[in-house]
Amino acid sequence: MGGFGKVMEQTNSINPNLFDFSYIPGIEFALTLIIAIVGAELFNQSNWQRVYSPKTMLTMKKSFLIAGLLVAVIIFTVGFFGFFAVAHNAAENPSVAMFTFLLEVAPHWVLLTAMVLGIALVMSTTNALLNGLVSLFTIDLARLNSKLSHKSLVAIGRWFTVVLAGLAILVSTKGYSVLYLFLIADLVCVGAAFPVFYGMYAKRLSGKGALLASIAGMLIGAYFFPNPDFTKGNLFWSFMAALIASSVFSVLLGLFGKRFDFGILKKKVTALSE
Repeated sequence: MGGFGKVMEQTNSINPNLFDFSYIPGIEFALTLIIAIVGAELFNQSNWQRVYSPKTMLTMKKSFLIAGLLVAVIIFTVGFFGFFAVAHNAAENPSVAMFTFLLEVAPHWVLLTAMVLGIALVMSTTNALLNGLVSLFTIDLARLNSKLSHKSLVAIGRWFTVVLAGLAILVSTKGYSVLYLFLIADLVCVGAAFPVFYGMYAKRLSGKGALLASIAGMLIGAYFFPNPDFTKGNLFWSFMAALIASSVFSVLLGLFGKRFDFGILKKKVTALSE
């Protein structure tokens, strides 16, 4: 590619805004991603599975700390592929910019290796996500119908996994932008984030109140959400509106609800010990 300096120089000549730390749209998009990713990860069931899997609390803290540091380095490194793609006019579709860049400049064996590793990464992530979603479904099903046997729950869980995976495959065949689909899912999570977690501490916010606040945040955020070609709407204001609206509604609805006694949880929930 002619060296890192040449790539950066070429990128700067094509789009100098990428290197301007005072560029407002860039700052807005950075804040949007922070809000979106944090909101989505709060509901990532694969993360919560790992919260309960370690032997001790100290093990969990060390694991998340080490993983977080490694992820930060990886994301920082992979982020440079955005500059590389721009420099080689391969960033037209951001969802696959890394692969279109490798297709133009790298040998085929490098591209194939990246694709195999990418598929392995997605498979491992999807596996953990499906396990988390299905476990939530089967737990609630067992609570609603105590007569279901263990064997029946396992069978239902497996079929539910097939249905979820089938729906995901169906959507993938439509060729939608992966980035756009992620942003839609992130908006839903951001709209629900504050009501759900605020409800763990607010004594007067009921489940119905949290649900109403979440829906209100999602709808208001959806009003500002961009269309697929990003010619209308604003991502930053969409996520900010969803977060602020759901938070305000949660606080207001939490003023008038029936008081909940958190002491009951001590009898119904087993606490994790050190």
